[in-house]
Amino acid sequence: MRGLGRKTYALGAIILFAGLAAIALYAEGSLRTHGGDALVVVWMYCCARALTLWPMLIVALLVFAAAVAIETSQALGLAERLGIDDDPATQLIIGHRFDPVDLLMYALGAVIALGTDYSFSKGQRP
Repeated sequence: MRGLGRKTYALGAIILFAGLAAIALYAEGSLRTHGGDALVVVWMYCCARALTLWPMLIVALLVFAAAVAIETSQALGLAERLGIDDDPATQLIIGHRFDPVDLLMYALGAVIALGTDYSFSKGQRP
């Protein structure tokens, strides 16, 4: 039960990456703050589905867990402790401050990715 083809996931990942770049460069407010958080989970899901044959539900759970781990590192101040908190690339990838709303946005992104994949995969089990 593979769902969509791997090329479709790769194309989706490319399109989503362009959207994420546009948000990072041009968006402000809630779209930048929280919309990007949900979208990045969908992007990670597409990347994982393009590169693996893992089932939909496993990928959604792993991507959500990775996002939660990153947010947890923010809550624990891991970047500061490692002395990498001033690096712009680090701030872009792992963020720089904990926000509990981000956890909800990550969950929303995982649900959107899984639900979309499920619906496009003609009702195959996740």
